[in-house]
Amino acid sequence: MGKSLKLNSKGFTLAELVISLAVGGFVLIAILSVLGQNLRYNKMAQDQIFIQDQVRDTIQGVSRLIMDKDEFTPRTNGAVFRRLLPTGSLEEVEFIHDPGTGELKYVLNGNATVLARDITAISFKQGEKDDGTPIPNLIELTVKGERGRASFEITEKIVLRNMN
Repeated sequence: MGKSLKLNSKGFTLAELVISLAVGGFVLIAILSVLGQNLRYNKMAQDQIFIQDQVRDTIQGVSRLIMDKDEFTPRTNGAVFRRLLPTGSLEEVEFIHDPGTGELKYVLNGNATVLARDITAISFKQGEKDDGTPIPNLIELTVKGERGRASFEITEKIVLRNMN
């Protein structure tokens, strides 16, 4: 009667399997949570880099187009810059910002070209000294862009070479 009953211990019990699946599930949820946060952060970082490049490229493009102009007229959603050519004809570049689409276009010689997208605001102002006296050949250009939750704004002072 003293014989002991030997059980076959070649596998896991049901309780052990349920516990290991629960622990594995928690580990998987934690990994997916971290991965999801990293993907969101990566998207925001990409948007930030994109909009910074877009705003900087806009500043550069506008500067290149207006530096040789000698007349400036600000408008609500843009500005017009003109230059009298040695031939007596007038060269004009007009900047038009569409707040609805975020596009900034320029019109040169009757041809409209998109200069930038995702631009939420642009302003052209006459530069001033500290005492408020206008500086005739100085333009303060402010460009703001937004994409997703990322935004970026730059104000740049541009000297018009031909303006008196």
